[in-house]
Amino acid sequence: MSEVTDEALSEIGVDLVLSMMASVSSDKIGAMDWWPRAKSALETAADAASNWPHMVSKMASKLQIDATMVSTATNIAAIGKDLSEQNLFERFRKVCRRDAVFIVAMSQAKRDEQKKAKKDKAKFEDLSETDKEKLDTEARTKAQKKVKL
Repeated sequence: MSEVTDEALSEIGVDLVLSMMASVSSDKIGAMDWWPRAKSALETAADAASNWPHMVSKMASKLQIDATMVSTATNIAAIGKDLSEQNLFERFRKVCRRDAVFIVAMSQAKRDEQKKAKKDKAKFEDLSETDKEKLDTEARTKAQKKVKL
């Protein structure tokens, strides 16, 4: 098995942040505090935790999450399994504590990409079949021109 890099652990941190933030109530944490709270929660949880359940619980507490959504729970279970199978928790915790600003910034960028893709998909689904075919033809034409270059 190859060595897991700090970059890969940072990506796992991004998954953790996005998963946890999906369960945050906008009634409890306003939009202006969203990402600063995510950073603070990640740092605090990584600093205080002695194991994966403790880290998740501490992060949930800092984010005022009383109960997670199913998607959050599923992702947390998968991340925890990956970290425990490879004995990576301690390294993961250190990377999260050290690189919290970077991990949250990457989380913001990934969330923005996801929101844009969702919005684009909704726009596409609202188009008529004729407009969809036109866009498909235009996309194929552009791709063919790129191949010829």
